Amino acid sequence: MCSVVDRLPGGRGDKPYVFRIISPTQPTALEIAASSEEDMLQWIQSIRECSCNAERAVCLQLFAVVSTVSGSGARAPNIWTCPVV
Repeated sequence: MCSVVDRLPGGRGDKPYVFRIISPTQPTALEIAASSEEDMLQWIQSIRECSCNAERAVCLQLFAVVSTVSGSGARAPNIWTCPVV
């Protein structure tokens, strides 16, 4: 999973808007530069959505394994909404 940590001051090269992505599995953050604030915000939203979808998939897989092993036949919890920070 990854998360957009923050917007960075200044720009990079000819791109004035920069944000950072941090992944717990990577030792360093990834900085992304965009030409406009709108592009940057679209990137941030898309990354958050993808991260949320990946988190849902992992939770559902884990729930399926636990339900199968326990034989409970329980229904999966409603995790279709991820908070957007």
